[in-house]
Amino acid sequence: MKRITKIIAIILTVLSINCTSVFAIETSVSRYEIKQKLLEVGVNENKIDSLVTKIQDGEKLDCMKEKYNNIKPTVKSWTDTGGYEKYVYPDGSVKTLSVTPAIVTGSMIDGTRTSGSNWYEWTSARVIASWGVVTASFYANIFGATGQGKINKVWGKGATVVGGTFSGLDLKTVRAETTNSTPAQARLYFIGKCTGDFGQSTFYLRLYVPYNSAPYAKFSMPN
Repeated sequence: MKRITKIIAIILTVLSINCTSVFAIETSVSRYEIKQKLLEVGVNENKIDSLVTKIQDGEKLDCMKEKYNNIKPTVKSWTDTGGYEKYVYPDGSVKTLSVTPAIVTGSMIDGTRTSGSNWYEWTSARVIASWGVVTASFYANIFGATGQGKINKVWGKGATVVGGTFSGLDLKTVRAETTNSTPAQARLYFIGKCTGDFGQSTFYLRLYVPYNSAPYAKFSMPN
């Protein structure tokens, strides 16, 4: 099967310097958070501290260096429906490549939710979703009732691409109020790019507030 470059499937072990700089505009990334990301993608625990220090000192990890572009995967598995490869580099950094489905379900958490007979109001709800190394989120105030659905406000856009960068972060309300057939919608858009020559893709995190059911979120790339 073709490994379509528009499917961002690189899982690198660290935040690159560019990604850290851009993401710092939205929020901060602590040493602990970087350690957790390294553990999530399978870095050997004995290598964690030295890799985090490298990142914070602005050094490139071996998984980002061109001289290791031809390294062979330590694990490799591909089928007609997807695949996975894992690369381990001399300094312990790791890169994995995988193909995943084109749409994942997001979550709505936090904030304050109140409700009554056939209505609800949710303020400062956090809409969030992750797809491998890519995570996106924003906040929303919404209202729903029998035959009604409304997005009152969206704000607080944010994104991370572990081992890469993002650009063009844009959040807007596409449709403030629902109709019989079309839910209210807000969407967060950005371009995610992986380190090296693995390409880039546009990403969309969408919040839907439908006519007569609960709100939900979807994280996707265009087909």
